[in-house]
Amino acid sequence: MSGVPMSGAPAQPDPYAAPDPYAQPDPYGAPMSAPGGQPMSPGVASAPPYGQPMAGAPGQPGYPQDPYAQQQQWAGPVIPPTQGGGSKAWIWGALAGVVVVALMVGVVLYVTGGDDETPVADSSATPSEEVDPSTEPSEEAPDTELVTDPATGLSFAPMPEPWRDSTANYGVIGFYEVTGQVLDVLTFEDGSGWIATFVVGEINPSQLGSSSMTTDDAINALADLVDGAHYSKPPDFTEPLDGLERNEVEVNPLTVGSYSGSAMSYHLSWDDDSIEETGESIALGVLDMGDGRTAGFFLSLPDSVPDEHLDQMLEALDSLTFV
Repeated sequence: MSGVPMSGAPAQPDPYAAPDPYAQPDPYGAPMSAPGGQPMSPGVASAPPYGQPMAGAPGQPGYPQDPYAQQQQWAGPVIPPTQGGGSKAWIWGALAGVVVVALMVGVVLYVTGGDDETPVADSSATPSEEVDPSTEPSEEAPDTELVTDPATGLSFAPMPEPWRDSTANYGVIGFYEVTGQVLDVLTFEDGSGWIATFVVGEINPSQLGSSSMTTDDAINALADLVDGAHYSKPPDFTEPLDGLERNEVEVNPLTVGSYSGSAMSYHLSWDDDSIEETGESIALGVLDMGDGRTAGFFLSLPDSVPDEHLDQMLEALDSLTFV
């Protein structure tokens, strides 16, 4: 398996992963701890990552609610029938290509800095007349404030409304903490619902099982965690949904700024009586920052999300950078 070797983690204990006596075991073999060692509960008053229903929604994938855990928001798949019929599987084809192509374009611009150097005048050219100051732009437009993970500096340009900032208690398995935006796709009367999501944060290597793996191995381990934790059969959520399949899988090299790693994109589908058949597009990225630290991103896009929001997410992907 190819990929960038992940730098070894420091020998001392992980300051973020204090043991928690209430943490639920992960049936897929990785601890289910949120930042600070708090148990990660799958349902909450908002939504689950990767297209999962929020607390109270019927057929919610994930683990049983932990009475000691703070409610966490999880992104989730969309249940309603799509108008016009059929799954928008073709959307994922476009998204899968952009995860790598758009990022590579963004990296080139970030590394070279674009054409921001002042051009050197050609001595053989005829001098131009002075420009009337009154015709010059009065002021440059202010830079857009980026959505930035404070731990790693991984950032992206914010998406417009109706996208909104993820709440402080929003968690994604495999990450210490995440920062990003979510889109309410479906909201139920009890306040729960399903959301699309795009977040960045620092990877928790203890949940992946090792810090001495390549980034290709890490991205596969992260994908397994995500699928196992958030697409499980109710009511006990210990078994995967019937017919759960990962399709259209692509793993490619990823570089953002001076950091290299791996990106994975795929589409999930299932056929389970406990939840209306639907699908979800997923993209994950891991970037080795050295000293045992790894930055990453996660996005989920339910099949029924309107095309305009797909375009907004692609633009956000294209803007990924470090600050």
